[in-house]
Amino acid sequence: MIAAKDGYRSVFTYSELMNRNDQSEILLIEDIENKDGGAFRLFPSCDFFSDRAIKSVKEIHHAKIN
Repeated sequence: MIAAKDGYRSVFTYSELMNRNDQSEILLIEDIENKDGGAFRLFPSCDFFSDRAIKSVKEIHHAKIN
């Protein structure tokens, strides 16, 4: 789960992050000039619509679900 400064959250599976063979990775982009509080943006290039894009990444959580 990745959370933004404004509380927006987005969830990705391990397969979406690691098991890609279509050259449509999830991009973590450094945004030095962002004055809104976040140095990184997250852009899932594999999504047709950008509903899971995050403007200013605040937290990244990893959880293993059995």
